Amino acid sequence: MAYKWAICPRCNEENFKKLKEMTKAVKAAYGKVSLVEFNKLSKEAEDFKDQLKLLNGVDERFTTLHEVHEQGIHDDEYCVSYRGSCKVCNFKFEYTYSQKV
Repeated sequence: MAYKWAICPRCNEENFKKLKEMTKAVKAAYGKVSLVEFNKLSKEAEDFKDQLKLLNGVDERFTTLHEVHEQGIHDDEYCVSYRGSCKVCNFKFEYTYSQKV
């Protein structure tokens, strides 16, 4: 059994949508808002982008578990399973593979 931290695919997609929207808002604000407001929007987008870079493939809110059946082969069957769950959006995924040997 092996636990690992990964990035939640649902949260990851939402984060990149949010970053794209923030970047679009910064571009749309150029020349239409005060310099102070524009700099504030730019900084918020850059800070959010930096947060995503810090995650760099590891997010302790998404837990994965990889498991190979303890005895390897049980009842003439070899089993491997993978589970993942997110503490933020409640995304869950489970995959099990087994093969007769």
